[in-house]
Amino acid sequence: MNALRVLVAEDNEDFRALVVLLLNAEFHVVGDVRNGQLLVEAAVFLKPDVIVSDILMPIMGGISARTELIGRGLDYPFVFMTLLKVGNAVRGKSEGRLGYVHKIDLASELNAAVRAVYNGEPYLSKSFRTKS
Repeated sequence: MNALRVLVAEDNEDFRALVVLLLNAEFHVVGDVRNGQLLVEAAVFLKPDVIVSDILMPIMGGISARTELIGRGLDYPFVFMTLLKVGNAVRGKSEGRLGYVHKIDLASELNAAVRAVYNGEPYLSKSFRTKS
């Protein structure tokens, strides 16, 4: 089986490099970009299997980029990375092909989240499942 093709969007260059390193252990990172506008352009061109994106980025955030892609008929599986406390907003969401991983959980959960959303399952990071 060929490795899943993953596109990464993260505005912090050092953090983006870390995410690419984590993903390359299991997947094929086909591109990495620094904002949502570039994410949309790269996704249209590269046609990844899964997109891993920061939520808050300059020019266009990850959620807006996903909305833009869906508007173009491209409903890619997404894993959103964030430091925000989005647990209450997404806890109980059952939408498949969509995951949320807290950035402190990336090393232990990112690859599992990518596999889950690719397989049509929702994913919610341990930090968001824990009651605060």
